Amino acid sequence: MTPTSITNFERTDSELQEFWIFCLFVAGKNSDVAARKTSEFLSERGDLTPFEYLSLMNMQALLQVHKIGQYSRMERALAASLSLDLRNDPLERLMGVYGIGPKTARFFLLHSRKQCRCAVLDTHILKWINALGVACPKVTPTSVKEYERLETEFLNLAGTYHPSLSIADLDLLLWGTISGRMEAANA
Repeated sequence: MTPTSITNFERTDSELQEFWIFCLFVAGKNSDVAARKTSEFLSERGDLTPFEYLSLMNMQALLQVHKIGQYSRMERALAASLSLDLRNDPLERLMGVYGIGPKTARFFLLHSRKQCRCAVLDTHILKWINALGVACPKVTPTSVKEYERLETEFLNLAGTYHPSLSIADLDLLLWGTISGRMEAANA
């Protein structure tokens, strides 16, 4: 998994499950570290899908062996994830998984479902909309009402300033540009 090219609407079931696990792991971590940890975490699964593999494993021990961190939260989130339909479950079902908030759920949907129009309100998006005159916090809002207000603002600005880009492409462009992972000339 390469964080700079994370969007893929044609993932196999195994790839989709691996991407979901990456989404769980990346919260609060560097994306390169999370990608490496995801790969290591699933390295011994053989021909099993990630969810098949995890259903057979002692997840707490596996998490500890690979030093994933947040062991209790991750174990609960992974256990609850095994019953998800990652192709069809709506945002609310994904957010029903312990420890999954609006940002993580939207990140997964935006970069795995082609028709998804939502905002991953991470620091790069918040900096961009703030620079365009929308008052917003520096960190992801915890209030659902505030999240939805800023999501609407972002989607409106995206249509105004980058109408030819998909929301997923704009998300990656802003992340890459603001984080310094892509040249500003691509903006």
